[in-house]
Amino acid sequence: MVDQDRGPAPLPWPSAWRRPPLGGWRLTVLCGVLVVPMALACGVALVDSEPRVAAGLGAVAVVVGTIGVLARPRRPRRQVVGPVTVEVDGVQERAVRFAVRPGTVLLGLGLVAGGVALLAAVVAMLVLVVTRGEARFLIGGVVVGVPGLVLLLGGIAALSSKRTNNAVDLTPRHVLVETGHGRSDIPWAEIESVTATSAVIPVGARAAVQNLIVIGVRQPSDLPDQVLVPCGRLVNDPVLVYHGLLYYVGRPGDRDELASDAAVRRLEAGQLV
Repeated sequence: MVDQDRGPAPLPWPSAWRRPPLGGWRLTVLCGVLVVPMALACGVALVDSEPRVAAGLGAVAVVVGTIGVLARPRRPRRQVVGPVTVEVDGVQERAVRFAVRPGTVLLGLGLVAGGVALLAAVVAMLVLVVTRGEARFLIGGVVVGVPGLVLLLGGIAALSSKRTNNAVDLTPRHVLVETGHGRSDIPWAEIESVTATSAVIPVGARAAVQNLIVIGVRQPSDLPDQVLVPCGRLVNDPVLVYHGLLYYVGRPGDRDELASDAAVRRLEAGQLV
């Protein structure tokens, strides 16, 4: 089966992977469903001359709406980075790079949501100052606004931070996997298999399903028998990364092109099957 909506290359979707509910829009849709009644309740509170209730509901609605916008699925990136220069065992090698998102994304989302909530409360306080002349809310706005601005800026910085060491790099001699827990330098000759799987990962009180690329390593080796690549952290289309690994594992004669633009053109065109 070919997954045309998932990414840039018309490549088969691994049967072991699970597709996200509602195409990845589940959280966004849920937030939208919650925002509508909160907005209506906020309007009712304003009509009933309950500005504090309206301000609280409005702040919560803004936070929920922000989370929904930030959680929307993003189209996997078509462009492949390369060739870049990496160091392996003191030797400079050229590589094609699949970027990996830093682990600060969830922290950044939390900071942005908290900052937006506090700033929404500030707006509500300013409305009370203007409409009711209650100057005490002006002081409260300053007290709440400063930490709100700090949280918002901190969240934006976390989301926009770039950690170039987080990546899956393919060189003519190695596959380098760095997802934030230390880099694994795997010689192509030691790769026994490349497979796709999904795993249930505990997240708080619930469980989330995560698709994984599993690189099997021949033993004995200094490396673990499996190196995992979490698909949710990949900036590029995970299907493209999976088939790219499969292609070069099975075609040693083509690995030299990983040091040139030829591999970039092949990957972006999806010429891997």
